[in-house]
Amino acid sequence: MKNENVIEVNNVSKVFSKNFRSARVQLLTILKESFLGCHDKQALLQDEFWALKNISFDIKENEKLAILGPNGSGKSTLLKMINGIYLPNEGQISVNGTISSVLELSSGFKPELSGYENIYLKFALLGKKKDEVDAIIDEVIDFSELRDFMETPLKHYSSGMKSKLGFAIVTSIEPEILILDEVFAAGDNNFKLKSKARIAELYQNTTTIIVTHNMNIVKDIADRVIVLKEGKLVFDGNPEEGIIFYENMYSDSNSNTYISAYIKKLYHDILGRKADKEGLNYWVRNLGSQSMFGSDIAVAFILSSEFSKKNTDNITFISILYQAFYNRVPSSEELNLWSARLDNGIIREDILAIFLNSDDFFNLCKSYGIIAKR
Repeated sequence: MKNENVIEVNNVSKVFSKNFRSARVQLLTILKESFLGCHDKQALLQDEFWALKNISFDIKENEKLAILGPNGSGKSTLLKMINGIYLPNEGQISVNGTISSVLELSSGFKPELSGYENIYLKFALLGKKKDEVDAIIDEVIDFSELRDFMETPLKHYSSGMKSKLGFAIVTSIEPEILILDEVFAAGDNNFKLKSKARIAELYQNTTTIIVTHNMNIVKDIADRVIVLKEGKLVFDGNPEEGIIFYENMYSDSNSNTYISAYIKKLYHDILGRKADKEGLNYWVRNLGSQSMFGSDIAVAFILSSEFSKKNTDNITFISILYQAFYNRVPSSEELNLWSARLDNGIIREDILAIFLNSDDFFNLCKSYGIIAKR
């Protein structure tokens, strides 16, 4: 089967509606027109848009394909169609092999059932029989690190716990085709490291499709890249050229003025200096192409060796966070509150995470035309 196509995507298009109510009405209209033989498949109805348009490519056995593109370009939609979650409005997708997809890890779970029951449910949806699950269930539970919560209904799980359980299940199967989205980086740091090691084992001898904004992952894994823009395939080639094409897509965008202002602000507020040209260009390129997000650069600055050498005390550290991410000076009450938390054992990385998950930080990024987080 070597060099044969494992996946064939032929002239595939997908339509979505921006409005659920109108989508229901339009579905009835389409059914009626189709029955009468007068439905025009190319004509978009009100509130509809092409999420993907005329996409064609093949994937050969053991090929490692990275799909790049800005948010909203159709990457996740394409993965879901290959995985059979969505059906194309036009075109055809042929898949020759079993698929394991690390996409929406908690899909298929039932909140009222226990973790233990959901393992059997998820495996049943993946086509596994009970005796097959019995043979590997202890390994799945151990990998998930959730043995103490197996009798607990899933509705009491955190989102991170659900992701860990889902990841342990879907990656326990050795597939012929592996589909990855960046959601596999779930859980705490130790679990993320363990997850990446598991993924590395799986993709070595497996046909792999990955969607990521991390160019280092593309360089490490992919031997081919396709780039999507506004639902259309605009590049198909080797990783080095694909990364350059992707990063240059927005290099001339007017939004870079706002992105540049955001970067300069972080240099000033966190590092206490002006941005150097090389560093400014690097961050603008990555934020402009959405290879990185507002929180990524914020973390990089705070955890940098340059900032570490400043040896800031707790009061100064909190003041910097307020100025950099909330764009204001903290009150004395706020300073005392956070300082007391630091004195009582909370670490700076945890406080940073709280700031970067706040509405104030999201609004700050929005004002600069930047997406705050993945």
